[in-house]
Order: sequence, then C-alpha cells, then structure tokens
Amino acid sequence: MSESPTCVVEFVDGQTTRMTVWSDAGKPDARRGIKLAHHAYRSRTGCEPPAIKSMHFELEGVQLLPLTPEEIAKAMPQRVKP
Repeated sequence: MSESPTCVVEFVDGQTTRMTVWSDAGKPDARRGIKLAHHAYRSRTGCEPPAIKSMHFELEGVQLLPLTPEEIAKAMPQRVKP
C-alpha cells in the first residue's frame, strides 16, 4: 500500500470524522485512527467525543477494513484513573 488509508469513524451522535492515518507497518492502525478521530471531534465540537458507532479504513473510496465493536474496544486508548 503506497498511500495512507483513511480512517472513517462514526460516533453515536451522528458526527463522522475522516482522517488519513499514516502507518509505518503498512497496514491500518486502529489505535492511531481512534486517537485522531477523538482529536478531530474535540476540535470540531468543543466537546468530549461520545462512543464510536462504527469504524473502517478505506483507500481511494474502497473499504479495506471494517472493525467489529470488539476490535474498536480493544484499540481504544486506555484511560488512566486518577
């Protein structure tokens, strides 16, 4: 894959983010995609992002890797408890 895939994340409130996600390993990086989607959501709305409804990667409009809810949960950044 010579180009970076686009990570498409739909949140439960209907907002969708689309972020190009570079990956050194040559495959989509779900953790990085979620982190960037959360930053984009905060930047756009000024609020903390809600839960993710769906997520997939695409390249040139072709869906490459849809993630299951379990895969999304596993890739979510771990929150540190105070």
